[in-house]
Amino acid sequence: MEHLKPGETQAGKTKEMTLREDGNLDMTHTDNATGEGGVFDPGSNEVGGQIMGKAEVCFRANNYFMQKLQEAGILTHWMDVNPDRPYTAIVKSGKNYGFGIEVIVRFDKRGSFAKRYPQYVQTIGEPLDTPVVEFTLKYDADGAFQKDPLINKSVLVALGILTARQHDKLERLALQVAEIIKSELDAKGMTLCDMKIEPFRDKDGNNMVGDEISPDCWRIIGEDGEEIDAISFGRMFFASEA
Repeated sequence: MEHLKPGETQAGKTKEMTLREDGNLDMTHTDNATGEGGVFDPGSNEVGGQIMGKAEVCFRANNYFMQKLQEAGILTHWMDVNPDRPYTAIVKSGKNYGFGIEVIVRFDKRGSFAKRYPQYVQTIGEPLDTPVVEFTLKYDADGAFQKDPLINKSVLVALGILTARQHDKLERLALQVAEIIKSELDAKGMTLCDMKIEPFRDKDGNNMVGDEISPDCWRIIGEDGEEIDAISFGRMFFASEA
């Protein structure tokens, strides 16, 4: 967001980022949802429509989980809620690795993972023996050869995006985050299938978890094995607060 001037807003697929006078950002959740063919898919690169009420659910979830990560000693960009703007959190500005990367943790075989390896995936949702960590580049420009392409450690190092040590630290960070989220969801009868984090560096060069931790960044299933959408998640997870 280095190109923004104070007060200017950049609209993404599901959120809007506004630069504050103090150099931090207002991150506003919207009802926009990614997916195709009318099916909500947090792994999609296309906005498929709107889900009324999703902004509130993702806002509440992100506030909750970011604070849980901070309680566990994990740095995040989350600072506070902005009481003057609906569904908005105040977050720290950070510096991307390269033009931006995502780190995905998978506990089972579904989504793009299953599509990439159809010869090895007999059943969608089959558990993986150990969690799999994948790195992708944030790149979804029109005409791109491949949107958000997978990238391995040696290429990340060769392109100067990460050092080998930075790669390994981010891999451990993603696994740590995923285990915390998984434990929280397990306690409410939900199972984490996969999720992503977007790592940034703070002004001192420390890794911090950016973007959001919410239904916009994960797939989860219920006890019946069916995927749980954002609104259903909100009803189930925050039921005791209703």
